[in-house]
Order: sequence, then structure tokens, then C-alpha cells
Amino acid sequence: MRKIQISIRSVLVFGFGGLLISALAITILLGFATATKNTYSLLASAAESAVDNAEQIILNDLEKYENQASWVGEALATGHITLDDTDGLEKFLVGSMAATADIAGMAIIDQKGSVYSMTKNFPILRIENYTQSYHEISRVQKQLNSGFGSIWDRPFWHPELQRTLVNLRSILGIGNNERVMFAQGVSIESLSELLLAADSWEGATPFMIYDYKYVLAHPNLALGVFKSTENQTLPTMDQVNDPMLGYFSSSVDAQWDEIGNTDIQASVNWIEGDEHFYLYRELPNLMDKPIIIGIHVSENDSSTEMDRLIRSAIIACITVVVAIIILLIMSQRLQRPITRLADASLRIGENKLNEPLQLPDSSILEYDQAAKAFNGMVQGLQEREKIRGLFGKMVPERVAEAMLKSQGTLTPQNVEGTVLFCDLEGFTSLSEKLEPQTIVELLNNFFTDMVEVIEFHGGIITQFQGDAILAVFNVPIEDPDHAAHAIQAGNAMLNIVNNKRYLGHSLRCRIGINTGTMVAGNVGAESRMNYTVHGDAVNTAARLENMNKQFGSHILISETTKALAPDFNYKKLGEADIRGKEQPVSLYTMSETIPEVSK
Repeated sequence: MRKIQISIRSVLVFGFGGLLISALAITILLGFATATKNTYSLLASAAESAVDNAEQIILNDLEKYENQASWVGEALATGHITLDDTDGLEKFLVGSMAATADIAGMAIIDQKGSVYSMTKNFPILRIENYTQSYHEISRVQKQLNSGFGSIWDRPFWHPELQRTLVNLRSILGIGNNERVMFAQGVSIESLSELLLAADSWEGATPFMIYDYKYVLAHPNLALGVFKSTENQTLPTMDQVNDPMLGYFSSSVDAQWDEIGNTDIQASVNWIEGDEHFYLYRELPNLMDKPIIIGIHVSENDSSTEMDRLIRSAIIACITVVVAIIILLIMSQRLQRPITRLADASLRIGENKLNEPLQLPDSSILEYDQAAKAFNGMVQGLQEREKIRGLFGKMVPERVAEAMLKSQGTLTPQNVEGTVLFCDLEGFTSLSEKLEPQTIVELLNNFFTDMVEVIEFHGGIITQFQGDAILAVFNVPIEDPDHAAHAIQAGNAMLNIVNNKRYLGHSLRCRIGINTGTMVAGNVGAESRMNYTVHGDAVNTAARLENMNKQFGSHILISETTKALAPDFNYKKLGEADIRGKEQPVSLYTMSETIPEVSK
């Protein structure tokens, strides 16, 4: 019996084409049957999910601060930390802030009105007293006497950070029937960044309202559309560049049975002929004023699923027609995609990533998958090349090189190094006279010069703190002459600043240099790390910089640094007591001209 033979063209056209058309027809029919549900039902289901998601993300994040307050309370109650041991308290609070990436600042207030505080921007313990503010100390005393527990206090303006914070105040016991208040500040920008992650419904915008008037969190606040001030700590609903939210207060109630028995409320407004829906829930007992969390979405966005289905059906029909046409000639051209793939692979092997390497789409599934996978690989290689070029701009170049060699991680190390801390004199008063754009441009010009000098002498900059610079030598790359190179860098920085004008302004800076043991490594959250150093050596360098005011100098060098770099001309200024040191520390300055030390 003669065997029946079928051409590959027939198999492709009638076999795969028929299956494709049948499957697509069934999918379209089922899809349109589902899409006949009422638009309000789609809106209600998506709204409940979106509001629940936004609320859960916010509450989960706030809960971690309450957990941290419990941890601090346990440390105080057990005597692990005490208010009398300011050095230990400072290290403890620095570690606590490092463990919570988005915390802006912390403070401990005792019943006498003494305040022990620090901010993320300037992680050094400061001790103040609230007794000069009768109103504030009365609030604190009242809360201290109310019993143990945590409350989210009203938003307040922080003059040092120049932003509005939401404050968690926790009443903790420290023994002998004494209590303290532990306060943690979270910026409204950080809360708004959380809402960006809560955007689970395309077209919907999440928001948090305080006291029915003010915006506590909104995706646009994370983008910097509103600059809070002491006179206006929170924006109103018409100040966040969101016209729909501005109409929230004038919306009218909408009764939808589809929402079910949840406590979600719904309202609607008509703006320029379109319906806009607001789905929200009130969070009771979270702060001193009512908090509302919700989303808003337009009628057009609520029909997204239907529109997407129609578009998918149109694209699917076009794809079928195109696929059948391609299948008619595929038997004669099967080799072409393979040839293109082989040619592009050879050019990648020759490292010609700048040439056009993208493969065209194919109607054949296997070829199309191969092309997409190949294009994704090419895009990844090209992006990695861009990252290699940009990486050195985002982190110190020597740290970037070390991280690339270690597959993106640097092992924490306890190492001896030299720390250089630099700060501008009188910059606060100068900045009050300048426009914001001028301040930023001036600082960028100053930092550019200082970075060039520090990196030329083998140092790396781990932090820019306002107008201050924290640099370290011998970390993470070993440098036997780190002390001498740090002194050279400090002298060169002073020479540049003293002989140059920045945007027509003369600047002066103070520098502190200290050598000692420190902990170096990547610190932060899993999604955002920062290479930095911690320890007494770092704190001492910062204190030396500040003590230049006391000695009328512009550079102070510790005894430990001088001992490792004895070849310079030093001038002893005296001895001083430094917090955390048992013995007075000898302090030195130097002449303007110093001998170069080979690197």
C-alpha cells in the first residue's frame, strides 16, 4: 500500500494553523463571556484588592518600627544600654538606624526633659533639653504618664532635616520605676515610596489622607512635587499635582452592592465629563487625627480589562493571518533564522556589542522564543557594559573594582585605616543667602575638586553629608602609606579651597584626620547598599574636624596618624579630652607646604 505523504507546508498550515485558529477562537469566546460582567463588579473586586494591598504594605512597614521600639526598650530595661553611657548609646542608636534603612532620625526623652537624639544625615549623638519649650515638655510628660505602649504622633517639621516626619513615640521602662520616650521619625517621602509598591491595579493611584484635609503619602510626594516647610508641614489635596485627588472632598457617596460587607467606602465625582471613583477606608486609632487610605481611578481605567481583551483579540486575529502567510513559505526559508542567529553569535564572540545584533521576530514559536531569548541576552550584555561604565560614578572607583571582582559583595572587615573628615566653615549662613540652584552648583563644584584630590592620593569617599565629606584610606584596597596620603590629601584640599573662588564665593574648610581600627563593609537594605565605615576612629576624626574651632586651625591630626607618617613638619597645638578616650589626645597641625610621599 502506497504510504500517504504530507508536505511540511501542509502540516504547518493545516495542522498548526488549524490548532492555532481553534484555540484562539475558544479563548476569545470564553474571554468575551467573562467580560460581560458589569463594569462596577470589575471595579469593586479590583478596588478591594488594591485598597487592602496598599493598607497591608503601609501597616507592615509601620509595624517594623514598633518592633524596633520593643527591642530598644528591652535593651534599656536590661541595662544593655544606659543614658549615662553616651558613647555606648550613640553606637547603639547608629546600629539601630542602620538596621532600618528608611528611618530619618531617633530620639530618647527622659522625664527631666533631656533629649538624646541623632539623625541619619548626621549620626552623632546630641544631648539637648526640652524644658525651654513648656508646651512640648507638657505633651511629653503627659504621654510618659499615660502608661507603656506606642503611639503614632502627629506629623511635625524637622528643622535639621528640612522635611516633615511621622513620629512613632514609644513609652519604655528603664528600671527604678523610671520611664523614657523613644521616638522614631519617618519622612512622608518614605511613606510615599511604599505606596509606589502598592500600585497593584493599572491606572489606579493610591493615597493617604490626614485629618480629611492633608496628604500624608502619595506617589508624587516620593517624586518631590511638594517641598514641606515649617509653616506648612503637609500638602493639601490640591498641592500634589494630582487633579483627581483635589476633587476628593467634593465627591459624593456611591452605593455599590458589589463591594460586599467590607468597610471600604466609595464615592464618585464627574470631572470634565468623565466619572472618577474613590475607594477608601479609614484607619482608626493610628494617629491623633483620622487617617484615610485608598485609591482613585477613572471610568476609562476601570474598563482596562475589557479594552485589553479587545486589543488582544484584534492582535490575535492579525497574528493568525500573518502566521498562515508565513507558514506557506516557511519550508523554503527555515535556514534563514538559523543563519541570522549564527552570524549574530559570532559577532558577540568577537565582542562587537555596539553593532546591531537584535534578531527579528518570527511567526514560528521555537524561532521566536530563540530570538527573544537571544535579544534578551544581548540587551543584558549591553546593559552590563553600560553598568560597568556608570558603576564608577555611583560608588568610589576602587570600591567598584573590588565589588566587580568579588561578584558584587565585599566581605566586612575590621581593619586599620586613616579617616579624613572635611566640613565647610560657615556654609549654613552662606546657603541662607543663596538660591537653591546656586547652592547645589556650588557644592557640586567643591565636591568635584575634593573628590579628585582624595582619589588621587588613594582615598575613597564613603559619604557626602550635606557640605561635609567622609573619606577613608587603606580601605578596601590596602595602602601601606595611608596615613601620609591622607595628610597629603588634606593639605592639597586646603590649598585648593584657599586659592579658588566657587561661583564668586570664597570658601574655607576644616579637616580632621585620625588613624585607628574601624569596621568597613556594605550596610543597608537588600535592595540598596552603601559601602561605609564605622567605629571610634571615624567618630574621632569627626570630632577633630569640629575642634579646629577651638584651636583656631584648619587641619587637626591625631597622635596615631602622626606616628605612621613622621616625615612631615608638625606643630603640636596641645592636648584635648575627647569623648570615648581615657587619656588626653595630642593634637597637631602642619605647615602649608609638605613633602610629597610616593604612592
